[in-house]
Amino acid sequence: MSSFARQVSRFVVVLLIGTLLSNNFAYAAPKPLTAAETKLKLEKLGINHFVRVLEGNGIDVHGRILAVNDQSFQMQLWNQPQPTEIPYDQVTEVYNLGWTKGKTAFLLVGIGAVVGMGVYGFVHVHNLQNQPLQTPTLP
Repeated sequence: MSSFARQVSRFVVVLLIGTLLSNNFAYAAPKPLTAAETKLKLEKLGINHFVRVLEGNGIDVHGRILAVNDQSFQMQLWNQPQPTEIPYDQVTEVYNLGWTKGKTAFLLVGIGAVVGMGVYGFVHVHNLQNQPLQTPTLP
């Protein structure tokens, strides 16, 4: 290996390592939600919708929305029969855990692709079985 090729390969390795290390610093922390934004987001999702809520004190709760009030909302957490009251000003982020339009569309496209491939395979095998055998011709 010539010295030029060795230098180029070292440069490529350093470039790749630098690229991989710099990706960790490119992501910014999400901006915490205000109380009004939190209330609007929960109202938009609606009652009986499953959400994940991150609070400012580091608590991460998962559950179902029971009520959206003026200053707080109620959630039924997993495996807890009594509702939990959470003030809007303590919430930093709300994640949708239910079925969105994108998830539904992806599921329907996947089911359609599987059914389409199955029908194509069935028709293809059916046509192959119903063709008469032909003797090969020699060149």
